[in-house]
Amino acid sequence: MKQIAILAILVMAFTVEALSQCANWNSLPNKTEIEEAHVLYRDFFKAKNYKEALGYWKKAYGAAPAADGKRDWHFSNGVDMHLELYKVETDAAKKEAYKQTILNLYDEWIKCIEAGSIEITGSTTKEYAGYIRGREAFNMYYFLNMPYDDDIKMIDECLDKAGNKAEYIVFDPYARIVVFEFTNQQMDKATARKIHKRLNDVADYNIANNKELGSYYATAKESMNAVFAQIEDDIFDCDYFMEKLVPEYKAAPKDGELVKRVYVTLLQKGCNAEDPIMVEMNKRYVAYADSVNAVLQADFYAKNPGAHARDLYKDEKYDEAIKKWEEAISQAESEDKVAEYNYWIGYTKFHKKQETSSALTNARRGLNSPDYRGKALMLIGDAYARLSRGCGDASWEQRLAIIAVIDKYQAAKAADSSIADEANRKIGIYSSSLPERQAGFMRKVGEGETVNLSCLGESVRVRYID
Repeated sequence: MKQIAILAILVMAFTVEALSQCANWNSLPNKTEIEEAHVLYRDFFKAKNYKEALGYWKKAYGAAPAADGKRDWHFSNGVDMHLELYKVETDAAKKEAYKQTILNLYDEWIKCIEAGSIEITGSTTKEYAGYIRGREAFNMYYFLNMPYDDDIKMIDECLDKAGNKAEYIVFDPYARIVVFEFTNQQMDKATARKIHKRLNDVADYNIANNKELGSYYATAKESMNAVFAQIEDDIFDCDYFMEKLVPEYKAAPKDGELVKRVYVTLLQKGCNAEDPIMVEMNKRYVAYADSVNAVLQADFYAKNPGAHARDLYKDEKYDEAIKKWEEAISQAESEDKVAEYNYWIGYTKFHKKQETSSALTNARRGLNSPDYRGKALMLIGDAYARLSRGCGDASWEQRLAIIAVIDKYQAAKAADSSIADEANRKIGIYSSSLPERQAGFMRKVGEGETVNLSCLGESVRVRYID
């Protein structure tokens, strides 16, 4: 503690003496001696030999803080040397003393500038004072581990004094402080938005007007806003995102992915879908989405002709659907799929194209599918019912065909309980059309005998209605 107190007293005494004068060496009786100390410390400083430089610097600074009144090297070099010594110092007391010296030097530097003791070119005294505060804030944040409130105070003073001349090095630390404080509920939305705008206004001014450093401001702005992006969803409304994103859209209105991103983001931010620019973007977004979907769908259909066939069927394009199912059959890797596609071809031919015999062929091929066997049997029964009218004598062969129809419906509901109600309904309809016993007696065919029906390519076991 004693060591800390002694160092603090030395720093304070040294600071007060320098500040009380803010003198230059022009009228000093030992001017030559001070100039020599200046030259010697500068040589060691350039060689980065700060410990050797420090003694000479103290002599030059102590006598003439303003040097010759035309340069502020005694302040800037003093800060740089003490900062480098601070970085490598391991003794806590000495480290703290270096820090206090750095902070005091910044304060003295600004006071000398504002007092007019040092000539300034290229900017006003006020702007240059802001520049100094910006440098101080940068070092406070990255090296001196100062409280954020102190950092904010310095950066705000930098911006207040320097205005659009504020150096871009303050962008990143201020952005990071804002994100931290807002995230930890130590800063409100309005304040965060105000700081964001203020920094971006400075960046935009320099990007547009600062020929020498405009590119540096552009890079710093991009990095800064990448930091702000962590909280922009929480602090900004539609107007901000409109201002940010609409120029991107206008720069590339045919870039579908960009249009999608901008439009969806603006909707999420509560922007009015009826706003003219939103309506315009929506049309392009829908067109882009349709084109992308068309490509994706074409690719999907190419790999899945069975699915394509189902969609063609829904669109009542039955011939095209049948061709796609036939294509799917040629590519099928399992008998189950072959049977499924055959069922659908048969179903389409029978119900949509009235092609009964051809449909029956496909329906029979559909019997090998566990999932479609019951449906295929129902379809075969329906086909038999339609073909029964051409099976010969209406009192005998046609009625024998009805036995085959009912048999298929019975087998269908046994294979698939989900179609039992439909099967029973049709069984009820056709049961009244079974052969009469008298017709069988005349043909010497007893109940239970098997009779072949060439019209159906099917044999039936005879049973009578009475």
